[in-house]
Amino acid sequence: MKFSHFEIIPSLSTGRFAQREELHFPALPEYFKHFFLPEFRTILAYSTVLSEFVLVFVQKLGKLVYFCQARGEDWTVYLFADKPWLIMDLAVFNGKIYVLTDCAGIGIFKLWPNPTLMLLDVKGTPSLSTPYLQLVILNEELLMLDKMHSDPLTYKLDLTNMEWVRVERLEMRRCSCTKTKAP
Repeated sequence: MKFSHFEIIPSLSTGRFAQREELHFPALPEYFKHFFLPEFRTILAYSTVLSEFVLVFVQKLGKLVYFCQARGEDWTVYLFADKPWLIMDLAVFNGKIYVLTDCAGIGIFKLWPNPTLMLLDVKGTPSLSTPYLQLVILNEELLMLDKMHSDPLTYKLDLTNMEWVRVERLEMRRCSCTKTKAP
């Protein structure tokens, strides 16, 4: 699998990436050849610990996290078989990989030295158990959306007080988009 000519976005890490780079990843594990249109959530991030780009993905409502370093040989699979929750989504925020569970739990996925997922003790966790949860980064805030409703319920993760705060109305303070053409 090859991803080429990505515009590397400085907000993913230290801001030192402004070049075009070709990234190579091995073929997906054999496991995925047996799925018909599975829904995956995927992120590409730069790991300052590994000094390399990593591709991380999960199958929504699954218990597996797959990741691989660019130019790596193999995929690493991390299984949460003994956990009572399922993985819903993941996002890169403030240099960390956040994982959202089906019960609105949130944790930080660490790649080094061993893959671990540490669920955070967050106050005000809404009583949600739905397959429509999603993480969104907007206006430099980490949000959780419950898209089960026509007007999605929105919660902001307040990292200072370690609590979910209900957001009544989203406001776009600033949005900048870059359009790039494939070569």
